[in-house]
Amino acid sequence: MTAKYGHLIIVLYLTVSGRYVQSEPSCSKYDFEEKLLEKMVRIEFQMEQYKTQMEDSLKKLDNVKNDFDKKVIDTEEKIQEMMTDMNNTVITNANFIKNLIQNVDEINAKEAARTPVMFKAVMLADTTPSIGKTLIFKKILDNLGSGYNGNTGVFTVPINGSYIFGMTICPVNGLGIVAGFEVDGNRATVQAYYGGPGHECFSTTTTESLTQGQRVSVKRFGGYSTSVTIDQSDLYRWSMLYGALIHA
Repeated sequence: MTAKYGHLIIVLYLTVSGRYVQSEPSCSKYDFEEKLLEKMVRIEFQMEQYKTQMEDSLKKLDNVKNDFDKKVIDTEEKIQEMMTDMNNTVITNANFIKNLIQNVDEINAKEAARTPVMFKAVMLADTTPSIGKTLIFKKILDNLGSGYNGNTGVFTVPINGSYIFGMTICPVNGLGIVAGFEVDGNRATVQAYYGGPGHECFSTTTTESLTQGQRVSVKRFGGYSTSVTIDQSDLYRWSMLYGALIHA
């Protein structure tokens, strides 16, 4: 009986002692360090998360920058292509206009070539021309192409081509004159004409390859007479100058 109560008392003591130990708060040094370590681990984990988020944000920004740079490069390339296309278009248009002008000039030249060029003028304005003076044939009978000027005695070439020119003068009996054609002030022909008793007339012709704008005239180069040297008459003796385009 006594042994039975002794065991019961021991069991009750152990039960009460265990409950008391379990309810006692733990405030040991090791427990604090453990909690501090746990908190530091959580903070480190959060920092790692922040770092990861920051790296992701930086990657996104870098991707945005790369996309922007690529768009800038693409835009610059497109602008360069547009500028190249514009330059090519300008060059093409310039060549087209140049060719068009050339074609128009060729057409105008062909049209001008189909237009006859010919003139004939008679009767000298001065029958006593001094040396170095242009002989002016004042009475114009034909002037197709409007090249001859009856006031100056000069024929101005209207279009490029090969021309034939001729003149007829009748010196007074016993007197002489040296005359000929000039092209832009340079002698093309020189001929001495001397009047005989039969009232002869003398003719001279020349062919010249000329370009538009050149000037052709007849000039007295010499002679020993200062009196009337040219014998002409509206009724029976004409001094004459003529010219014509024979090939353009």
